[in-house]
Amino acid sequence: MERGKMPSAGRGAKSKAPQHPQDIFALGSKSTVVVSRDPEKRNIHKPSSSGVERKRETSGFGSQPPSKRARIGSPAEAVGGTSLEVDPVDLVPNVLQALDTHNSDKLLGLLTGSIRLLKSQRSKPDPILCMSLLYLTKIRPNMFAHETVTQSLCTLLKREQGAAFKNKGNPLVYILACNMLYAGHRESNNWPDIFIKVYIEDALNERCWVECSWCKCFVENVVTAFSTKQPPSHLIPTDNTLGTMSPSGSGSPLMGSTEEDTDNMELDYSVFPRYSSSYEAVEALVLEAIKEQIQRRSAAPDAIGKGFLKLLSATCGFPEIRMISASRLEAWLHSGKLWRCAQELLAYVCCNCDACGPTAARDHEVLAQLARMRLKTKPLQAAYQACLREMVSDSPPLLRSVVTHTIYNELSNVRSPNNMAVLAALIQAQPQQVPAAMADTYQELVLRPEDYLRPLRALTREVVRAARADAQALLPLARALAQPPPHEPPQEVRERAFSSLADLFCCCCLVTASHSKHLAEYRQQVCVIQAAALGWLLDTAMPIYRPSRHDYQLALNKVCVIQAAALGWLLDTAMPIYRPSRHDYQLALNKVMFVEPAETYSKVDNWPPESERAVTYRLCCEAPLPQNTLLRVIFIGLSKDIPVSPAEVFELVEQLVRRACALPAEENPLQVDKLEIADYIFQLCQFNPPDNITLPAGYTPPALGITSLYWRGWLLLTMLAAHNPSQFAERAAALYPTLRALIELCITKYLLCRQPALLLELVERHGTRRAMPWLHQLLRHDQLELSVLPVQCLCEFLSAGGAGGEVGKAGELCAHLRRTVAESEEGARAVLHYYMQRLAHTHAPTRATASRGLKLVLQSSEDTSETDYNAEVSPEEWLDLLWDLPHWESVREEVVCRIRAACIVECVPRHVAAYIAFLAAYVSRTPAVDHTDLVLDLSQVLMERATVMGSVVGTGDRPDEPTEPQHAQHRALYSVTKILYEYLQKVRTSDAAAPPTPTEPAAGSSAWAFGERVLVQWPSGKTARIHLVLAHAYLKLLCLGPSIYDTNQEMYSWLMSVWVGNDAPQAFTLDTQEEALLLPDWLRLHMVRSARSPLLESGMRAMTAPKLALFIQTFGMPVTAMSSLLCALDACPAGAVVRLGVERAYMAQLLAVQRARGAVGGDAFAAALRLALPAYPPGM
Repeated sequence: MERGKMPSAGRGAKSKAPQHPQDIFALGSKSTVVVSRDPEKRNIHKPSSSGVERKRETSGFGSQPPSKRARIGSPAEAVGGTSLEVDPVDLVPNVLQALDTHNSDKLLGLLTGSIRLLKSQRSKPDPILCMSLLYLTKIRPNMFAHETVTQSLCTLLKREQGAAFKNKGNPLVYILACNMLYAGHRESNNWPDIFIKVYIEDALNERCWVECSWCKCFVENVVTAFSTKQPPSHLIPTDNTLGTMSPSGSGSPLMGSTEEDTDNMELDYSVFPRYSSSYEAVEALVLEAIKEQIQRRSAAPDAIGKGFLKLLSATCGFPEIRMISASRLEAWLHSGKLWRCAQELLAYVCCNCDACGPTAARDHEVLAQLARMRLKTKPLQAAYQACLREMVSDSPPLLRSVVTHTIYNELSNVRSPNNMAVLAALIQAQPQQVPAAMADTYQELVLRPEDYLRPLRALTREVVRAARADAQALLPLARALAQPPPHEPPQEVRERAFSSLADLFCCCCLVTASHSKHLAEYRQQVCVIQAAALGWLLDTAMPIYRPSRHDYQLALNKVCVIQAAALGWLLDTAMPIYRPSRHDYQLALNKVMFVEPAETYSKVDNWPPESERAVTYRLCCEAPLPQNTLLRVIFIGLSKDIPVSPAEVFELVEQLVRRACALPAEENPLQVDKLEIADYIFQLCQFNPPDNITLPAGYTPPALGITSLYWRGWLLLTMLAAHNPSQFAERAAALYPTLRALIELCITKYLLCRQPALLLELVERHGTRRAMPWLHQLLRHDQLELSVLPVQCLCEFLSAGGAGGEVGKAGELCAHLRRTVAESEEGARAVLHYYMQRLAHTHAPTRATASRGLKLVLQSSEDTSETDYNAEVSPEEWLDLLWDLPHWESVREEVVCRIRAACIVECVPRHVAAYIAFLAAYVSRTPAVDHTDLVLDLSQVLMERATVMGSVVGTGDRPDEPTEPQHAQHRALYSVTKILYEYLQKVRTSDAAAPPTPTEPAAGSSAWAFGERVLVQWPSGKTARIHLVLAHAYLKLLCLGPSIYDTNQEMYSWLMSVWVGNDAPQAFTLDTQEEALLLPDWLRLHMVRSARSPLLESGMRAMTAPKLALFIQTFGMPVTAMSSLLCALDACPAGAVVRLGVERAYMAQLLAVQRARGAVGGDAFAAALRLALPAYPPGM
């Protein structure tokens, strides 16, 4: 209650923080505070100065922008000056008065005096003083950016000299100082270095305000000076004892809220770099403080505190700090009191390493230090692995360095126990990049003078075992090993390097096979590794390593499981780079393909052990033989640069194919689809003259084959065809008659057992003519009963040309099929289904054979002596025979459905006309059946197949003496008109409230899903629910004109009266009842082109000037239609014509051409466009 007394500094609450060492001193200059001994002057409730005194103080401090702060004296002068004592109650009025009178000295004295008073009340600050300073900070923040005021505020953040170590003081003073400093320097990009000094001082000691959540607006801007990347939150260990500095129970020091409110409160502040121009100075300050602490505590390592490690974490943006931290992390991680902070420091070090910038060299040294750490506990190892995974994901260039250092450490005498776990974790994080980096390191070690093959084999096994289910990492490892080395191998290590790489390929295969229980698709992975190994043998091994013949053969046998990578290495890399000898090259090739004994693969390090050797070797040998692997082996034999003879490679290929054929067929062990394989195999069988003989000039030896290899080659192709009947056998049999004969022998051997199911399966899989060779042979047997074979096989044989001249067998077959059709519904359905479904085949010969077969089956004549089984047959010859079938009613629906589908596919106009005529007859004979599906299919043909239908129905012209083709067109047009006429009459006369119900749901159920349905309403009150495409088909049919077979044009006239003229209908959608577009532009163009008066008038009704102008530019417009269009344009308003924007020169030329054709009109149109009036031809 006694406000006249200065609050005394009370005793702060006891803290559990450790005692501060006596040799820590506050950084920065020491401020001089003048404290009066006079009791009267110590009374802070001194009355404010009079107005006259205020006028004497002149200053622009606080009211001017920050750029004018230089008017205040130097910092030394201001600090050394006299600070004014002020009553907290009168602080705000006095400061505002000083601002009004521009008295900068008084203003500076008031601010420094208030800060000095706040410092003296550190343990229990006056609330009025705190709120006054906060108020001034809010209204005039630029006052606190002055250098003197800044230094005074920094004294609040420094540690008090001689203060009790266990007393951190009230955090309110620190919070107030930090927020005032941030507010004063908020807009500045260059903050003073004193902030770094006070930050380091507090970070190394009690951390009173560095970790305070209320000070983060200031702290986060200060730490931007270190350019430190923040690691992800999951890498930072949780420690409740290292929380924010907020006194328990006090809540917010300012507002009295709880600590939870402090955490949940979002402070409004901005963070951006404040020390961009002083990077070197900041780095020097940090290094000086860090090295001083290390030197001071070098005698007692236990004296290192958590604050020191946290400061290292915050400053890890400097490469020297990362070096210092990495060299001591192992000891700190195993410290009982520092391991959490050390783990956090490890995360910061890993996340701030850079492999590409100017600090790359020092960061590689950091990685080397980290690789040498020997972590003893599993939590530390897990944390270390997580940090490495995060590091390589953020900076992939670091991956190679991490992998290299880890492998080198593993191969050293003092290896770390967590190397395998690190590599396994990296493989799981980067399954493609890590094995590639391992392969680069492998190649470096293989090319060294020392022999590293045995440790590398052990390393490969241990890595896969540590990675457990990630044994598939061996695939990218094998592919990377197949790449050329970074430099030419020395002569003295070339042979050993070649053998070592071949052995590593084999090791990858064996390790993959040994982990088959963890890897379901191990065989496919083994094949990929084999292909890489063979590619290496084919392209790299020979020119680089120059292996001998024995070594090459051994290597090829060992790498059968990792063929893809190993063969690629042999084919592309090994020969041009390593240049191996014939013996070494052949040895490597044999090792790659795993045809050597099992003991050959374990003699280096006795792995696999004897108990597992046989099983592992068998698993490698059971791998399939992919096409690429087979081709690469063949290419090795065909290459003239590789010291292996074609005969030796042929022996190897035959052995590999036979081994693959012995595997279960359901696993597809031998898949090929390239016909070139046959040529390559025969090239291996070819005889090549020796190189040491001299042939006559100009003489080219003929291509000769080695007899034994030649016939073994045919057997080899037969085995390939047997495993690839659809992809390889069909095309190869058509190209090689000998192979076709061998295939037929194999097939007929099995078909003599008379298994109809197998025969039917072969026919359905091979198609039509492809099955003919063995069908001919099968049906030539006299003892064969036709009733035993499936109907489909007999139909296929008959439609494909009969017995090729054997009239007796063909006649017998025809008679058998006719009896099948006549005797039972099932037989008739099977025969007609087989042929009818081929009428809609996209292949024209297939449709022709189906038509031929139908004629042979349906004709009733028993005399087949003059029948031509290979003649072309038109559907007209057998369609009328369908009506006389005994079981017509049971097959009627399927026959009609298949003929409708044939109309959509068939391209011969005569055949399409025959199908339409049959459908028209069907519609007339079945008036009670719903024909919606049929009409929709016919509409589709009429609308979408304009070219074909133009030849089928013609244009509807009525020549005086029509020719026979024109008669056929009019007959087809009559059939189309009749179908549509009868359907529309049925729809309009029936109840239009609901769509017609088909007599059989299966026949009409799919029709209503064909496009959009509309409700068509006529002025007479009649309605019909039809598809919009059907309405368009009716109008397009009217454009074709009437048929000469339409008596008195009865049907055409009725359709014209229904769709065109004053009684034209309107269409509405069924869902929204909106009017549908019954006459789109393309249909209007057809109607105008028809040049028939009703259609022309209906098509031009309500047509705008732009559309009329577009129509007159259409080619092929009749003269009468053009005249009508020009007259319609003359009737358009002149303004609409002018707004068309047409090219006048082109339009004038167009009018001249149309006048020359005989068109009239267009005068008003030309006048509106100011065109030159075209000259009329004579006589007009």
